[in-house]
Amino acid sequence: MPVARSRATGPHLAIKGSWSMTMKQFRIGVALIGLIPGYTGFAGCSCDDDDDADDDDADDDDVTEGFLLVTVGSFTMGSPDSEPGRRPDETQHQVTLTRDFEMSAAETTQGEFDSLLGWNPSFYGPNGGGPDCGDGCPAESLSWYDALAYANEMSGEAGYAPCYDLSDVVCEDSTNAETDYLECMNAARGGIEAATVALNGSSSVYDCDGYRLPTEAEWEYAARAGTTTAFYSGPIVDLLCSPTDLNLDQIGWYCGNSSGVTRAIGQKTPNAWGFFDMSGNVWEWVWDWLGPYPGDITDPEGAADGTSRVIRGGSYFNYAQEARSAYRFNNYDPGNRHDHLGFRLVRTLP
Repeated sequence: MPVARSRATGPHLAIKGSWSMTMKQFRIGVALIGLIPGYTGFAGCSCDDDDDADDDDADDDDVTEGFLLVTVGSFTMGSPDSEPGRRPDETQHQVTLTRDFEMSAAETTQGEFDSLLGWNPSFYGPNGGGPDCGDGCPAESLSWYDALAYANEMSGEAGYAPCYDLSDVVCEDSTNAETDYLECMNAARGGIEAATVALNGSSSVYDCDGYRLPTEAEWEYAARAGTTTAFYSGPIVDLLCSPTDLNLDQIGWYCGNSSGVTRAIGQKTPNAWGFFDMSGNVWEWVWDWLGPYPGDITDPEGAADGTSRVIRGGSYFNYAQEARSAYRFNNYDPGNRHDHLGFRLVRTLP
């Protein structure tokens, strides 16, 4: 069975930096262990910074701090007809992923977003309309384009070629930024509302050098971590907010337990591969245009075009049935931004 781990001995669980650090420090980070009450580590995790057990001072891992390695494999994507809460667009099919990738162990936080871009648009942040959740809470109120901009900037700071080429950029305040997407990434402009997006020198997202949004298939593969039930913690029993679904309550924040606000990352039980908050807290943008599943497929990238980008995972605001591993939310224009919508990044590994 594929596993999520570092290429050395186990999953690296480290946030990419304290919130006032430089990007270099941001990537080196501090241990996520210190942010998660009661966390004692996963079996086989040495939590070193390097591949060589005899040279633990050298930072030479292939896997970025705060990310986990996910190895190639096949899985059944979608849900069975018998799963409570199932929707018609969750047709089961076999997916094979042929490229190892790393994925953030948790959703991108407000602190990480602000450290890199100098701006925090989150509703549950210090400048938002809701109660300030803190730097360790997920960044939200972000468009799909904002997530691409963050990925490109993180790639550049890390020395990787950016995955995305953004042109015809329009800011939330209607400013035409052309190719200078960073002009939009501040409180005055409000983020990116629209843009023309192409891959930068690649014919496939799987060939990108830098950080990027996961494909829908990568996201569900990592969320399931080898499981076939509605949640990685087990089947779904209660579909709405109340009564509390006990399996979901173990792993995610949703309308049944969140008290109507986002929560700091890593407070619930991770899946077997070490990923937190794959169900609930905030929805997560993925790369794919929404479209019907194509049947059994290798390295899918979604529909060729469309009007809605897929979001996954449910949120603090939503019903239990929407936090199922197979659930696909299907009417979000990529320019939309909401206080229950964030992202996490991946990167194809060589």
